[in-house]
Amino acid sequence: MGKTAEKNEELIPKGFLYALGFLVIASLVIVFFSVLTDRPMVGLPAKSELEQELMLELVKMDDGSVSLFDESKRNILNSRDGNSGFISVILTGLEYNRNKTGSGLKSNYAVGLYKYKSGRIEIEDIDTDWSMNVTSFGSKNAQIFVSMFEKNEGEK
Repeated sequence: MGKTAEKNEELIPKGFLYALGFLVIASLVIVFFSVLTDRPMVGLPAKSELEQELMLELVKMDDGSVSLFDESKRNILNSRDGNSGFISVILTGLEYNRNKTGSGLKSNYAVGLYKYKSGRIEIEDIDTDWSMNVTSFGSKNAQIFVSMFEKNEGEK
Protein backbone atom coordinates (compact mmCIF):
# COMPACT_ATOMS: atom_id res chain seq x y z
CA MET A 1 0.00 0.00 0.00
CA GLY A 2 1.25 3.34 -0.96
CA LYS A 3 0.99 6.43 1.03
CA THR A 4 -1.95 8.50 0.05
CA ALA A 5 -1.94 12.14 0.80
CA GLU A 6 -4.94 12.83 2.90
CA LYS A 7 -5.98 16.38 2.86
CA ASN A 8 -7.91 17.55 5.89
CA GLU A 9 -10.58 19.72 4.40
CA GLU A 10 -11.98 22.42 6.62
CA LEU A 11 -15.71 22.29 7.20
CA ILE A 12 -16.02 26.07 7.43
CA PRO A 13 -13.61 28.15 5.38
CA LYS A 14 -11.40 30.55 7.35
CA GLY A 15 -12.45 33.49 5.18
CA PHE A 16 -16.09 32.96 6.16
CA LEU A 17 -15.17 32.85 9.86
CA TYR A 18 -13.15 36.07 9.53
CA ALA A 19 -16.10 37.76 7.78
CA LEU A 20 -18.49 36.70 10.58
CA GLY A 21 -16.05 37.95 13.23
CA PHE A 22 -15.78 41.30 11.43
CA LEU A 23 -19.61 41.61 11.32
CA VAL A 24 -19.88 40.92 15.05
CA ILE A 25 -17.20 43.47 15.93
CA ALA A 26 -18.68 46.08 13.57
CA SER A 27 -22.14 45.59 15.12
CA LEU A 28 -20.75 46.04 18.63
CA VAL A 29 -18.89 49.22 17.60
CA ILE A 30 -22.08 50.69 16.09
CA VAL A 31 -24.15 49.83 19.18
CA PHE A 32 -21.61 51.28 21.62
CA PHE A 33 -21.22 54.41 19.46
CA SER A 34 -25.00 54.91 19.48
CA VAL A 35 -25.26 54.43 23.24
CA LEU A 36 -22.33 56.69 24.11
CA THR A 37 -23.42 59.61 21.90
CA ASP A 38 -26.42 61.88 22.33
CA ARG A 39 -28.34 60.30 19.48
CA PRO A 40 -32.12 60.49 20.00
CA MET A 41 -33.85 57.21 20.80
CA VAL A 42 -35.86 55.70 17.99
CA GLY A 43 -39.43 54.60 18.58
CA LEU A 44 -40.37 57.07 21.28
CA PRO A 45 -43.78 58.65 20.72
CA ALA A 46 -43.85 62.28 19.66
CA LYS A 47 -44.44 64.79 22.44
CA SER A 48 -48.06 65.84 22.61
CA GLU A 49 -50.28 67.79 24.95
CA LEU A 50 -52.59 65.83 27.27
CA GLU A 51 -56.22 66.10 26.20
CA GLN A 52 -58.07 63.91 28.73
CA GLU A 53 -57.30 61.57 31.60
CA LEU A 54 -59.26 58.97 33.53
CA MET A 55 -58.32 57.30 36.79
CA LEU A 56 -59.31 53.63 36.78
CA GLU A 57 -58.80 50.43 38.71
CA LEU A 58 -57.64 47.26 36.92
CA VAL A 59 -58.88 44.22 38.86
CA LYS A 60 -58.31 40.46 38.59
CA MET A 61 -61.71 38.93 39.20
CA ASP A 62 -62.38 35.63 41.02
CA ASP A 63 -63.63 34.01 37.78
CA GLY A 64 -60.25 34.63 36.07
CA SER A 65 -61.39 37.60 34.04
CA VAL A 66 -60.02 41.13 34.24
CA SER A 67 -62.20 44.20 34.82
CA LEU A 68 -61.77 47.95 34.69
CA PHE A 69 -63.65 50.04 37.25
CA ASP A 70 -64.11 53.82 37.12
CA GLU A 71 -63.75 56.16 40.10
CA SER A 72 -67.32 55.48 41.22
CA LYS A 73 -66.51 51.71 41.40
CA ARG A 74 -68.71 50.99 38.36
CA ASN A 75 -67.52 48.03 36.25
CA ILE A 76 -67.01 49.55 32.80
CA LEU A 77 -65.13 46.71 31.03
CA ASN A 78 -64.63 42.99 31.55
CA SER A 79 -62.27 40.81 29.53
CA ARG A 80 -65.02 38.21 29.00
CA ASP A 81 -67.61 40.56 27.49
CA GLY A 82 -66.60 39.56 23.95
CA ASN A 83 -64.99 42.88 23.04
CA SER A 84 -62.55 43.75 25.82
CA GLY A 85 -60.17 40.79 26.04
CA PHE A 86 -57.29 43.17 25.40
CA ILE A 87 -57.40 44.42 28.98
CA SER A 88 -56.06 41.02 30.12
CA VAL A 89 -53.01 41.68 27.88
CA ILE A 90 -52.53 45.00 29.67
CA LEU A 91 -52.67 43.23 33.03
CA THR A 92 -50.09 40.68 31.83
CA GLY A 93 -47.71 43.47 30.79
CA LEU A 94 -48.26 45.37 34.02
CA GLU A 95 -47.58 42.30 36.17
CA TYR A 96 -44.55 41.31 34.08
CA ASN A 97 -43.07 44.75 34.75
CA ARG A 98 -43.89 44.54 38.45
CA ASN A 99 -42.15 41.13 38.67
CA LYS A 100 -39.13 42.51 36.82
CA THR A 101 -38.81 45.56 39.06
CA GLY A 102 -39.58 43.73 42.31
CA SER A 103 -42.84 45.58 42.94
CA GLY A 104 -45.54 43.61 44.68
CA LEU A 105 -48.31 41.83 42.81
CA LYS A 106 -51.86 42.55 43.90
CA SER A 107 -55.37 41.71 42.79
CA ASN A 108 -56.13 45.33 41.82
CA TYR A 109 -54.04 48.16 40.41
CA ALA A 110 -54.63 51.89 40.16
CA VAL A 111 -54.09 52.93 36.54
CA GLY A 112 -54.34 56.18 34.66
CA LEU A 113 -55.69 56.31 31.12
CA TYR A 114 -54.40 59.29 29.14
CA LYS A 115 -55.52 60.60 25.76
CA TYR A 116 -53.16 62.99 23.97
CA LYS A 117 -54.04 65.53 21.28
CA SER A 118 -51.99 63.48 18.79
CA GLY A 119 -54.55 60.68 19.20
CA ARG A 120 -52.25 58.44 21.24
CA ILE A 121 -53.80 56.68 24.24
CA GLU A 122 -51.61 55.46 27.07
CA ILE A 123 -52.35 53.43 30.19
CA GLU A 124 -50.04 53.82 33.18
CA ASP A 125 -49.54 51.86 36.39
CA ILE A 126 -49.70 54.71 38.93
CA ASP A 127 -47.48 52.95 41.52
CA THR A 128 -44.57 52.07 39.21
CA ASP A 129 -44.85 54.66 36.39
CA TRP A 130 -44.89 51.80 33.84
CA SER A 131 -46.94 52.70 30.80
CA MET A 132 -48.19 51.09 27.61
CA ASN A 133 -49.22 52.82 24.41
CA VAL A 134 -52.54 51.07 23.68
CA THR A 135 -52.90 52.63 20.23
CA SER A 136 -49.91 50.51 19.14
CA PHE A 137 -52.03 47.38 19.39
CA GLY A 138 -54.42 48.21 16.58
CA SER A 139 -57.49 50.34 16.08
CA LYS A 140 -59.92 47.70 17.41
CA ASN A 141 -58.12 47.54 20.76
CA ALA A 142 -57.65 51.31 20.91
CA GLN A 143 -61.35 51.86 20.16
CA ILE A 144 -62.24 50.24 23.51
CA PHE A 145 -60.49 53.13 25.24
CA VAL A 146 -61.58 55.84 22.81
CA SER A 147 -65.19 54.96 23.63
CA MET A 148 -64.42 55.32 27.35
CA PHE A 149 -63.28 58.91 26.78
CA GLU A 150 -66.34 59.62 24.67
CA LYS A 151 -68.65 58.27 27.41
CA ASN A 152 -66.82 60.34 30.00
CA GLU A 153 -67.27 63.50 27.92
CA GLY A 154 -70.99 62.80 27.64
CA GLU A 155 -71.35 62.48 31.42
CA LYS A 156 -69.77 65.87 32.16
